[in-house]
Amino acid sequence: MWDVFAWGLVDSAHMAVLDQAPMRRIHELYEQWEKDSGVTVDEIHQMLALHKKYPEQLEVDLIDRGLRWRNCPSPEFNWRDLLLVIRYSSGDSHIVKASDPKRGGWTNLTMMIADLIDGVNWLVWSKTEAAQKGGSPPPPIERPGVKGPQSRPGSKVKPSTMSRIKELSGWNKRHGEEDQDRRRRKVLKVFNAQ
Repeated sequence: MWDVFAWGLVDSAHMAVLDQAPMRRIHELYEQWEKDSGVTVDEIHQMLALHKKYPEQLEVDLIDRGLRWRNCPSPEFNWRDLLLVIRYSSGDSHIVKASDPKRGGWTNLTMMIADLIDGVNWLVWSKTEAAQKGGSPPPPIERPGVKGPQSRPGSKVKPSTMSRIKELSGWNKRHGEEDQDRRRRKVLKVFNAQ
């Protein structure tokens, strides 16, 4: 907090006034400054850390917009402006490509192209012999924020034999041997009658 005040004050006389002010008043000033500026000190620290880690990428993105890092903060280009530039950088910006490689390069246009390619791949697959036999469709192109097809819980269950199902359900215990013999005779009678 003191770093922010020291940075923002013009001369040391103003800093001396703050040194003597009660802490409650300093907190009020601090909170009012954040409210008026539209940016928090934490957000400023995050932007400074981003610039420290990716200085060239951020500066190129600013230059592309006609801005300069060295001019922030100024009346023409303040911390809030910088925050908005960073927060709403598109997937093809240099800072997004450097700081979030999975999202880098993905714009609305590239997302729509990926959807188109997925649709064409599915149509081509649907005409194949594998599709007619119940094969799996081609996986979609991986892209940020879009999950691939998820299998439902229990959808990959191995089939059991009828004897195992009867054993697990207790069917043999509920239906005695005499019931099984009776059913067997009925079935044989149907087939022998023809």
